[in-house]
Amino acid sequence: MSCAACRLCFTLHRMSQHPQTPLATGITYHDRLPVDWRVLPVVPDEAALRRYSEENSRLIQAFNVLDEHPQEAEDSLEGVLPENRRLEAKLDFLMSMLGEMLAAQAHMPEPRPIIMGAAYLHIGGEQQSVGPQGGELLVLRLFLDARFPKPLQLPGVVSGEGEMLADDGFTVRFLGISEVLRDELEKQVFRHHRRAVALARQHDKKQ
Repeated sequence: MSCAACRLCFTLHRMSQHPQTPLATGITYHDRLPVDWRVLPVVPDEAALRRYSEENSRLIQAFNVLDEHPQEAEDSLEGVLPENRRLEAKLDFLMSMLGEMLAAQAHMPEPRPIIMGAAYLHIGGEQQSVGPQGGELLVLRLFLDARFPKPLQLPGVVSGEGEMLADDGFTVRFLGISEVLRDELEKQVFRHHRRAVALARQHDKKQ
């Protein structure tokens, strides 16, 4: 057994011994997104985990380019000719339309409430819905935006922390994610947190 596999086995054992550890404190991303999962019979090997991380990193980077908001790009667009800005707006519109058409053809799961951190995803409970059991190995399919029907695929283990939130949900701790992917996830969480803060401030100004 490789060193990486040994570390994963140790992580699974430790989590099973402490299933009620509270969710990590810090910045989190709250939303309602399409998400589902499938059960894994065994822990993915090191090569498979590396492929998951590489593909997820590429997907997040591409998504960030497509999802860039005008306010976030304002500084980088300073001094750009108006013609170029109009062309960029047209391309953004076309990409959005293409994404919506692809999403209409894709078989996407129903949106569910989520809380996301750099190392875990909490999926809120739904009425008459039975979630996975603590200690189960899963691969999550998380669609960051319904317009872009290609999901993150995140292997992880159910930690049983849903009881702490009293929402009948469950929490999945990611397994074997690379430092690059962890950094991308942290940036993604912070980006959405910053947007939520900005929207809240705009709402307060209107009151």
